[in-house]
Amino acid sequence: MSCPHCETTGKIRTSKTVTVTFRELYFACPNFMCGHTWKASLAFVHTISDSACPKLGVQLPKAPIPVPANDRQPATHAVTPRHNANDDEIVPGKAVAPDQS
Repeated sequence: MSCPHCETTGKIRTSKTVTVTFRELYFACPNFMCGHTWKASLAFVHTISDSACPKLGVQLPKAPIPVPANDRQPATHAVTPRHNANDDEIVPGKAVAPDQS
């Protein structure tokens, strides 16, 4: 994490476990001209891949299942059937005369 003042990459000096899924991190800016110190948080969001050795009693949220892009929004318009480009009736086996225009 960069220092919000001088943008030098900060160094974690210590951290404190608050819960199994939350830690408080204490940073110091290594830029001696800046000297800023700050506290940040590190939190568990969700499981992407289950553990091969899960701890009994620990229940963690799973990543939401993504919805395919074409399934996100229901159709808001009626689908109309397609028609031939011209109005001529097509009869199987009947020859069509070339256009005289």
